[in-house]
Amino acid sequence: MTIMLSAAGLLLLCGGARPSIAVRGQKIKAPSMKDARRAITRIADFELSNDAVRVETVMPLGTTAGTMVEVAARITTAFRARKQGEGGDVRWRVEAFRAADQRWEEIDFYTSAIGVAIAPARATLDALVNDLAVQQLTDKKLGELRRGSLRAEKFSPLLSSAVVSIEIEAGFRLERAGDGRWRVAGVRFGSGSDGDRWLSVAALVAAADAAKLARAREELQSVRAALETYRRERGSYVVADDHATLIDHLSPHYLPRVVRLDPWHRPYRYDGTRDRYVLRSDGADGRTDTADDVALDNRNT
Repeated sequence: MTIMLSAAGLLLLCGGARPSIAVRGQKIKAPSMKDARRAITRIADFELSNDAVRVETVMPLGTTAGTMVEVAARITTAFRARKQGEGGDVRWRVEAFRAADQRWEEIDFYTSAIGVAIAPARATLDALVNDLAVQQLTDKKLGELRRGSLRAEKFSPLLSSAVVSIEIEAGFRLERAGDGRWRVAGVRFGSGSDGDRWLSVAALVAAADAAKLARAREELQSVRAALETYRRERGSYVVADDHATLIDHLSPHYLPRVVRLDPWHRPYRYDGTRDRYVLRSDGADGRTDTADDVALDNRNT
């Protein structure tokens, strides 16, 4: 995940008042660093802490007349890695990042929008984590642990997993929304010389939601298979009006892997009688009976 500052980020706006931007004869102030930090902490509906984001530069884009700026910032967040291998062949692979206080997001949900660029970026992130693990677990001093715009800060192992604190240099493109607030519209990975591009946050979220939708369907299908096996052996479906009760009946005999939350971190839902059932995820919007729901019952396949 090598994230480089854009060329615009090298221009520092310092001192006095914020610059004004002409819009239809009016003067509109560019976002302050506080405004930019607030927007970045809420990127893609994440909930990063204010302390996790340090804004370095804010530069208005002259051609966008007060509606867009480029921001350079440093973000410090936690990544969760999983140990692979044993003995002298141990490697760590990063699986998720902390998007909120109690919320982890799988990295793989976001890779489809990034495309081929994710392979070397993922390798860089994994290599950095492994360098840090070697230094902290063997007391080998490797110097400052930095790869590109990533800097490793802390490695905290626990059995087969570890939490790693990493500082990331990033470029963001902010746009003014209809309500006057600033929001992150794009993020930049790599440097201009590396052929980088601005990635649409909306596209990243849409790709992640598509991957989560596929995961939700897959998990509900596994629950349905267990429920059908339960009925063949017991003569009826589980009678309940919540998913937690269903799982209590199915696990572990019929369902070895417990599935309670959907990929959007909300409980799956279940409504069942002796003869019929409905399994459901409310999808990305979290609302029932909308187009993005995933619903399986004893009639569909």
